[in-house]
Amino acid sequence: MQSRAVNTPDPDRGPLAWLSGVVAAPLTPFDAKGRLRSEEFADYAVHLVRAGVSGLAVGAHTGRGGLLAPQAHADLIRVARATGVPVVATVCLPDGARPGSRTEVERVLLERADAAPAAGASAVLCVPPPAALDPDPAWVARLHELIAEATGLPVLAFLLYEAAAGNVRYGTDHLAALSGVPGVTGVKIATLDDAVAAQDAIIWLRRNAPRLAVLTGEDRMFGPSLMWGATGALVGIAAARAHLSVDLLRAWQEHRLADFVAASDRLDAFARLTFTAPLHGYVQRLAWAAAHEGIMPPGLAHDPGATPDVLAEREVFLAGLAGPGDVAPVAAAPSW
Repeated sequence: MQSRAVNTPDPDRGPLAWLSGVVAAPLTPFDAKGRLRSEEFADYAVHLVRAGVSGLAVGAHTGRGGLLAPQAHADLIRVARATGVPVVATVCLPDGARPGSRTEVERVLLERADAAPAAGASAVLCVPPPAALDPDPAWVARLHELIAEATGLPVLAFLLYEAAAGNVRYGTDHLAALSGVPGVTGVKIATLDDAVAAQDAIIWLRRNAPRLAVLTGEDRMFGPSLMWGATGALVGIAAARAHLSVDLLRAWQEHRLADFVAASDRLDAFARLTFTAPLHGYVQRLAWAAAHEGIMPPGLAHDPGATPDVLAEREVFLAGLAGPGDVAPVAAAPSW
């Protein structure tokens, strides 16, 4: 794979310039029995960095962070940091956790964030708390403040689409409260297929909280979210074929319109193939794509959360991948 320079296109942001590049949310290597193989993570992470990503977000949903024990999470952070790029430590509740109080949420998230600084993390991404606890803006802001104070690291908030999965979806009132927390340095936007919500949140943040990095996590609306005002990216789709995301963001930031349109077409083709129903299958599809690219050993291209219906897609999905770095055409372009 051709080596690329680390993508930090906005030096005016000082030590947080890397947040204006593509921060990839890497996969976590699991074998066919669901066993973590952290020793295989190093070469894979190096491949992503060589593709031009400016940082690595370890333990995000793409990396099945909810399945990682705190020590395993810390070990992966150390390996990622050894690549030379900044690392975002994702803190979330363990899969299946049903905390009964806000105090319990604070305790668990703080425990999971505790090892991040010593492991070498440069920032923390805080996954939203459960909607069942009716998280009001003041408490959400306080939760992020506690994590910032405990770790001494910049904190990224996360406007997440997964209300159906139990997480609260932040509204403008939450964003306003979060923007007032000194330790919060940015917001990741991932609304999945709600273009109106994504656009409104990005525009609100750019107008009302200009100090914050606005990171698109919109795998299916990557190009449009940049046009709406996102200042960088933190995306799962960069876990495989990271160069597609890097090329797209660079073309936009360097005002190369024709290259931006072409890069957007390439990324969108891959996104259509990967982020489709059932959506939870995207992690397994990315693992297959990473193995197809040769950046993940085939024996570790397994998602412990993959369901039988997703596993049955394998041959069809691989048939859609024409060659390394390519996606088979979906349909002819319109002739108008």
